[in-house]
Amino acid sequence: MNAGADTSELENVEWKLVELDGAAIPATSRGVPTFKLSSKENRAHGFAGCNRFVGGYELDGATLRFTGLASTRMACLEPTPEAALLKALEDTASWKVEGQTLELSDASRSLRTRWTVTMIESAGEP
Repeated sequence: MNAGADTSELENVEWKLVELDGAAIPATSRGVPTFKLSSKENRAHGFAGCNRFVGGYELDGATLRFTGLASTRMACLEPTPEAALLKALEDTASWKVEGQTLELSDASRSLRTRWTVTMIESAGEP
């Protein structure tokens, strides 16, 4: 997967969740989960459906691991995919970008999440 991967396809891009463990993700009143990997500080941050999350990541070619993920603890009345999404991110072992779609898979190569681009930072932006 992604042999000789160009990490510029992955980093400094905001991704919107479209599928989690094979199920489509509907929008809620709070919005759709998103995340971004910021190459400058090697930090992952995003919105998990109810709470915001942050943590580190390790990226080596097609290998991706999220480290030390932590989230805020707001109570949400509406059901969200948050717990399953955070677990899927913790289980991530590899990534693949095709066009505007990002796929994150676990160590057994099972597709856990599928994302689509929402925003790309311009080159040279801080």
